[in-house]
Amino acid sequence: MNLDNTGRELNGLLAAMNFFKVREGLILTKDSHDLFVKEDKKITIMPAWDYFG
Repeated sequence: MNLDNTGRELNGLLAAMNFFKVREGLILTKDSHDLFVKEDKKITIMPAWDYFG
């Protein structure tokens, strides 16, 4: 993820989380680690290799 697509990815996942009424989401990336909390929802960003590791 980069500055150009971070907002788009987070907002898209938040919309899906609201639609399905879930509080936690996950974005798999090539090499980024991060944690966002917005609207009492938690989005974890982690590398795919770490998730599947």
